[in-house]
Amino acid sequence: MRPVFVTFTFDRDGKLLNGADVETAVLMAEGLGVDAVGFNCGLGPDLVARLLPRARRVTDLPLIANPNAGLPVEKDGKTVFTTGPEEFADYMLDVYREGGAVLGGCCGTNPDYIRLVAERTKGLKPMPLHAVSEIKNTEGEEAKIIIADDAEAAANESTISPAYKNNKKEKYSSITAVAGYGAPVYFGKTPVLIGERINPTGKPLLKEALRNGDMDYVCRLGLEQLDNGAHILDVNAGLPGLNETETLCNAVTALQAITPVPLEIDTSNYEAMEKALRLYNGKPLLNSVNGKQESMDNVFPLAKKYGAAVVGLCLDENGIPDTAEGRLAVAEKIIKTAAQYGIKTKDILIDPLALTVSTDSRNPAIDLAVIKALKAKGIHTVMGVSNISFGLPNRDAVNSAFFAMSLAAGLSSAIMNPQSGRMLEAYHAYCALSGADEGCKEFVARYADAPQHNTAVKVSEYTLYDAIVKGLVEQSGIATKKLLEEQKAPLEVINQFIIPALNTVGEGFGKKTLFLPQLLMAADAAKAAFDEIKKQMQGSAAQNNTATASAGGNASGADASPGDTIVLAVVKGDIHDIGKNIVKVLWENYGYHVVDLGKDVPAESVVEAVEKHHAKLVGLTALMTTTVAAMEDTIQALRRKTNTKILVGGAVMTQEYADTIGADGYAPDAVAAVDYANQLFKGNVE
Repeated sequence: MRPVFVTFTFDRDGKLLNGADVETAVLMAEGLGVDAVGFNCGLGPDLVARLLPRARRVTDLPLIANPNAGLPVEKDGKTVFTTGPEEFADYMLDVYREGGAVLGGCCGTNPDYIRLVAERTKGLKPMPLHAVSEIKNTEGEEAKIIIADDAEAAANESTISPAYKNNKKEKYSSITAVAGYGAPVYFGKTPVLIGERINPTGKPLLKEALRNGDMDYVCRLGLEQLDNGAHILDVNAGLPGLNETETLCNAVTALQAITPVPLEIDTSNYEAMEKALRLYNGKPLLNSVNGKQESMDNVFPLAKKYGAAVVGLCLDENGIPDTAEGRLAVAEKIIKTAAQYGIKTKDILIDPLALTVSTDSRNPAIDLAVIKALKAKGIHTVMGVSNISFGLPNRDAVNSAFFAMSLAAGLSSAIMNPQSGRMLEAYHAYCALSGADEGCKEFVARYADAPQHNTAVKVSEYTLYDAIVKGLVEQSGIATKKLLEEQKAPLEVINQFIIPALNTVGEGFGKKTLFLPQLLMAADAAKAAFDEIKKQMQGSAAQNNTATASAGGNASGADASPGDTIVLAVVKGDIHDIGKNIVKVLWENYGYHVVDLGKDVPAESVVEAVEKHHAKLVGLTALMTTTVAAMEDTIQALRRKTNTKILVGGAVMTQEYADTIGADGYAPDAVAAVDYANQLFKGNVE
């Protein structure tokens, strides 16, 4: 087989367009079986040198660095790049020292650049593979990582996991992680919480929602768990009489549209399993496989194909062993068989299976013994802790005590109910006492105002503001209709709920706390709200005009005129229209009439559209450096025949370059494009 190399185009902050960071992209590519992974066009060598170590921390794959010669600027009417061959080669030497194995150059480079890079690195040895022991999950900070430079150092390093010490000849990153399209969740020092509530067992309201195809309810159930501290959401759609494959796929798609967190795909239906894995965006957690040969032969090929981490259950053809030794033997069989399919130990989490203490008082001790033994071998564990209390009253008391005992034994992750105050108290207290919560910061932040944090958000209580911010389309329409029925004026609904929500989403996108999928879902939710307003106002033309004008208002409180027109195009020679399409969605959401000319648009076609529609604003975008000259030609053609304002954007554009080619404005992202349009139509742009 030929090797497969995958490279990504990141922004300056190490993010893909959908919000995925360097670690997520690399983990996903590694899971899918690529032979090398790295960085492509879009960044200069200085930024690649800064981002590449983050990739090295989570993989031992050969890393590729293929940067531009800096970012383009215009000089004397020509597009030039800011980094010369000597400076480029100096940066690439740093890249090589940080672990870059395949070095090259993209836009702005030539054979002289590559020749100098070869000369600088000639005779040098590449960085040895790292053994990584753990990464701590952090909020808003770069993950903290403990590494050793080679196998011998790892073997002598007290912080390196026992699993690595026992396999000194096998060099690989021992980090276990899963991801949605956002930052990964790491299994290690900080125990991971998996929300269990998207499972119809014993939940009549969820059963009804699944039968009715009500994914809005499923999404709200997921968001509720995340608001209460879950790191991962378990998703189970197994219900008699229901098409599990279709329902599971719909649930996975809906949840990934509104949140970047990882999902645990929970099914024993192999068809549903494969289709959900195929749809999944990121590196999933798959629940589950067991020690039965039939199960392993069906699940492991899917896990390998789609790059999933897998939960292994300690049961086989003989059932669930009634001793710790028996369950450990099943775990060993699962791990060895996984290796035969090319799945590394780091991608297997073992579930010792909590059985109710009311039927056998030995059950808790067996689970704790299994957890301790696997912890000593560096193998991560996951367990549905609440199973221990089936058949007992006051289950929360039993569950929280057993949870604390399991965490002390070394449990890596718990499938639990994040709505349980006692369970969360046990979790956060353990993290504070064990040192996982350094300085008790998270504990203090959560419980300084205990009544507030202990109040669970009910599924049915999302306001219009919250529905838009969280991207809940159906709930947005319902909340709007309710407000209108309560005699709230349409303009009041818009100004008090919709515009503030869009403000919040825009600010979050700008700060990179919200990402593209959430931005688009929020836009759809706002549209649903506007649709409800329009329905009520169909009988009055005057009211309808007022509402339309207000709907075209902006996040700064300005109002656009009804039907304000913007022409939008990807310039001649460029066929990359993702950014254009995003801007179009947001502009239309703010009430503007967008004339979308599509991609690869000649300058004369843009001029013709502006004249025909009397457009006050034109948006031009380009992704490739080879087509930015066409953007300048289009601007010059517009200047000769129109007085329209021109806003430019695209991956290769900068404010400096926008200024040099004569644009009136530069939008680094879609939210900035909305802000510019709002200010222009308000009259604040000269």
